[in-house]
Amino acid sequence: PEQSVESVRSVFERIAALASRDSMNLVVDLSEASYPTAKVRECLREQFSRLCALQRIVVCTGSNESLSMAAKFVLGGRAESLS
Repeated sequence: PEQSVESVRSVFERIAALASRDSMNLVVDLSEASYPTAKVRECLREQFSRLCALQRIVVCTGSNESLSMAAKFVLGGRAESLS
C-alpha cells in the first residue's frame, strides 16, 4: 500500500478514537508497505508523539531491513521489531 500524509492522519484519528485508556500497546504490520517518503516519515513522527498513552510498539516488517531501520528512526528507538 502507498502511504500519504492524509492516510497516516486518518489512521491515527482512528487509533486516537480507540485509545481511551491510560496506556496502550500497538502492533503495526508493515510487511507489505513501501518505504515512506520524507513527508510521510515526518507525519508519522508527529502522530506517534501525540499518542501519550502509547507504552509499547511492535513493528512487523517481514524481511525488509530498510523498512525496519526506517521504523526505528521514525519511532525514536521505541519500537520492537518482528520479521
